[in-house]
Amino acid sequence: KREAVFRVKLGEQEGLASVQLARYFGPSSAFFLVRAPLPLGLNVTKRSGGELSGAFVVEDVLPGGSVFEARKVLPGDVLQALTVVSGSAGLGSRNSENQEFLATMMGSLQKPTQTLVDASFLNTMEDFVDAVRTNTEMGDEAELTMIFERDVDMLPEPAEPLQPAS
Repeated sequence: KREAVFRVKLGEQEGLASVQLARYFGPSSAFFLVRAPLPLGLNVTKRSGGELSGAFVVEDVLPGGSVFEARKVLPGDVLQALTVVSGSAGLGSRNSENQEFLATMMGSLQKPTQTLVDASFLNTMEDFVDAVRTNTEMGDEAELTMIFERDVDMLPEPAEPLQPAS
């Protein structure tokens, strides 16, 4: 599994995010970027065995979801990275209410910001759902930025492959 580093622009304020990802499909894979608002309409499972062990694999792209409209993601694609809102409740900050209260009292409540995380750090489907849900803190029009990997020996090459920075 060769690793690749990607630099991706997140929203207008966030600037560039870097993420290092390990290839599941080896050199015959292509990475690609998808930006989409919720609901995504992805049926995703976390594989527990085989060569895709630990991967979040797209099983189906559901009509009505924003990803279906974009027509970029196919069943068999692996979700490699996604945006989460840092400091969100449910992602390691049980104390967020206290932090928010203190920040409000001190007049320095920061606007939520998105960061790009490697999906392999999410241990369960519940963690995955929580991570996706944090993006709602960006408001109703919030878009998730996601990086997928595709086995181009089995599926068509993505229209706009993402090139690694290194």
